[in-house]
Amino acid sequence: MSPRRRRLSLLILLAVCPATCADAPPPPASVAPAASPAPPEPPLPPLPRSSIAAVVGHRGELELSDEQVSALEERDREREKEDAALRDAVEKKKKQAQDAKAAAPNGGGPAGGGRMRGGGMGGKLKGHMGPGASSPAREESLEDRLDANDTKACLDIEALLNEGQREQAREIASDYRAKLYERRDATRAK
Repeated sequence: MSPRRRRLSLLILLAVCPATCADAPPPPASVAPAASPAPPEPPLPPLPRSSIAAVVGHRGELELSDEQVSALEERDREREKEDAALRDAVEKKKKQAQDAKAAAPNGGGPAGGGRMRGGGMGGKLKGHMGPGASSPAREESLEDRLDANDTKACLDIEALLNEGQREQAREIASDYRAKLYERRDATRAK
């Protein structure tokens, strides 16, 4: 092939190639295989319903007598009744607050179009907490109250146990509470 023909072929090739290449779809990008979603965590085994139930669950290890088991279970039933009463009281209070808010003018906002007593924003407000005043105590949550009830019930049963059983029962109850708190924290984090 003559040098002139070679140049002409090269020019034709250069002229045709961009047009041909422009119409062709781009080559497929190398795609990494999609990572499969992490398998769901297996459900955790259920916890006992209370510290006392955790202790009763170790009756063989603690060498509890049948009478002790019966007394512990009775105290746990009493705790459940106390917990139900706490839940009912909280629900009742919540319903009363919702009813009061619904009955208030403007959906519970301040009456009188937002005016405040004491001469407006510059005046003294009733109940104003100045320097050195202590803030009102935080109201305990239902969860806090149920935990306190569980602790009280667990302390009550110690009188039914001998010294060796008491120490082991405290460890079992403490372990139960630690697992309970860990699960609550994990649930809140989700």
